[in-house]
Amino acid sequence: MADTRFSFFLTPRGAALEKLSKLIERLAIQLSSPIFEPHVTLLSSMPLPLTETISKTKELASALRPFTIRLNKVVHEDIWNKAIFINAEQSKKLMEANAKAREAFGLEDYEYLPHLSILYGEFPVETKERLIKDIGPELDIKFEAKSIRIWDTVQSPWKWKFVKEIPLG
Repeated sequence: MADTRFSFFLTPRGAALEKLSKLIERLAIQLSSPIFEPHVTLLSSMPLPLTETISKTKELASALRPFTIRLNKVVHEDIWNKAIFINAEQSKKLMEANAKAREAFGLEDYEYLPHLSILYGEFPVETKERLIKDIGPELDIKFEAKSIRIWDTVQSPWKWKFVKEIPLG
């Protein structure tokens, strides 16, 4: 069996999905970066067998109810997968969902700073700041998290594989 690492995404739908997908695609094409599905990561890179991953995710999803995620400030870091991202409001429900996910997968030490990346890669600070100025430093986007999407993220984002979607509740 090939090495796998599963990540768990909360994905926007409707108008938020369309707007964020277009933004990610535009930046990726402009800067030769990967195009990926907009998502707020709940947990990442869990090296478990697929059957155990699905089982634990179903259990987790049944313990959660749909909730709203609000995205706001556009920022950048010197981290490849957070070249430019939008902060997610650390609402009580989002932070509880992460706590339940950590518990379900046995993670004690996991710093959770919820966000939605819009650009992956290594770029000069000036480039990222210019792009943020073009995008606007504040976005007010909200969406309803209604499911957990499991992705095999062991390889680069160009080769991520969608595995399964499990509805909350």
